[in-house]
Amino acid sequence: MSDESTVLKSQILNPLFCIRNIISNYHTNLGKDFVKQDISVNEIIVMRAIQDNIIGSDSNIHISDIQNQLNVSKAAVSRMLDALEKKGYIRKDIDKENRRNLIITLTPAGKDILYCKLSKLFTLFI
Repeated sequence: MSDESTVLKSQILNPLFCIRNIISNYHTNLGKDFVKQDISVNEIIVMRAIQDNIIGSDSNIHISDIQNQLNVSKAAVSRMLDALEKKGYIRKDIDKENRRNLIITLTPAGKDILYCKLSKLFTLFI
């Protein structure tokens, strides 16, 4: 992975942790309606991180990037991804150029739920 790619991923993921803290605060202080659809704050962060992933791109966010930024184990990220896949929010594909890598993308349902949750969050600031 190039230094430029690492910097780009850091620029994408670092603001997500600010969002994670805001969402956690919102959830704690303003009610449970944010999580009525059976999705955790960390799952939303993961979905936002992979929102721009596309098959064939060199700048996709990988599991190790999420693991490092969330400061959780690879197993924890895998469990979140498995849960999101079971809910129909993400899709996992094997990278055709490097079969050791997974390309994780949002499904249409995943895009909808992410948009819905982020829209509710952003209304707090308007």
